[in-house]
Amino acid sequence: SSSSSSSSSSSSSSSSSSSSSSITTTISNLQYSVRQRREQGMFASNWVPLTCDCVPYDSPIARAAVHGLMNSGLIQEGGMMTSSNCTGEQWDAPNCWPPLTQIAVQALTEATACEEAKQVGAALAKRFVDTALAAFNSTGHMHEKYDALKAGVVGRGGEYEPQTGFGWTNGVVLDFLINYPHFFQS
Repeated sequence: SSSSSSSSSSSSSSSSSSSSSSITTTISNLQYSVRQRREQGMFASNWVPLTCDCVPYDSPIARAAVHGLMNSGLIQEGGMMTSSNCTGEQWDAPNCWPPLTQIAVQALTEATACEEAKQVGAALAKRFVDTALAAFNSTGHMHEKYDALKAGVVGRGGEYEPQTGFGWTNGVVLDFLINYPHFFQS
């Protein structure tokens, strides 16, 4: 009984270690598919662990991940690209999806004490709100996604026509205006 308990404990410890290693790998921008091969490109979702308390606040891993996001090339004039891959699909460049932008802003402003990261997060929130407002002023609608490379331009690509009146866009804009009002004061 003692040896099976020890074996079970060892297996649990190994699983916990594997999980921790997986988080570190994801945060280090090494994406792996279910086939255990490296994925090509950068993805906005790489930084989700920073907003889920998977990484201790202001730890070396959090600081490295935040700096990785700041230098990823995903943050552009009109917001943050979903990925660095230009495939013509809706979840790839140059599209900017509101929920992923919200996650990035939260990661930049809340995962580390790095002042530069907070400034980049504030600028990203402002860029996104400015993009949504410019697109609204030109089309009369809020949209599900935007072109991160061109402020105020609606996103494109994917299996259906881009949608208007999207709740998550409205929610992200309101979240930024309510929770980060100081980002928008001139």
